[in-house]
Amino acid sequence: MKTVSSIALFLLLTGFSAAGQSNTLSKSSYSVKYPDPWSIEGTADAKQFTIKAAPDSGIMDNFIENLNMVINDLNSPMNAQQYAAFSKGYLPQKIKNFVVLENAKGNLGKDSWYMVFKGVQFGKKLQWKQYYIVKGSKVHILTFTGEATRYKQYIKTINSMMASYTIK
Repeated sequence: MKTVSSIALFLLLTGFSAAGQSNTLSKSSYSVKYPDPWSIEGTADAKQFTIKAAPDSGIMDNFIENLNMVINDLNSPMNAQQYAAFSKGYLPQKIKNFVVLENAKGNLGKDSWYMVFKGVQFGKKLQWKQYYIVKGSKVHILTFTGEATRYKQYIKTINSMMASYTIK
């Protein structure tokens, strides 16, 4: 029992948790935390990133859940809710059987909005959570994409990752 307590204390003091180590992607305009064994898909462009989950099983995984981010310039003044409405009109062109499940004010910054939606893309039933954060003349778009049947399995981790996203 003393050994278990010693290990727990070691993990606490070194910043590790039973769920794994937290990593940080930090660029000049943002930072985000993500857990092991998730990995960054390399890009030289600081205006986008993709963080990929580990495969769901030891067998070939047909879809890798991921969180990606892109920063877009706003061509005209727009708040996050207006950008979400624009996306809601655009996304059905790219996603078959597009259905919005949630559409609400966000809590990631002063001007943020999010949508949760599902549909079929590339022949797969997928579900997304997309956050829009407007700051100045830019919109930061965080998008989680997962298999619809696995969405609930990942959403707690995704919400933590999204909550850690900081615009500098």
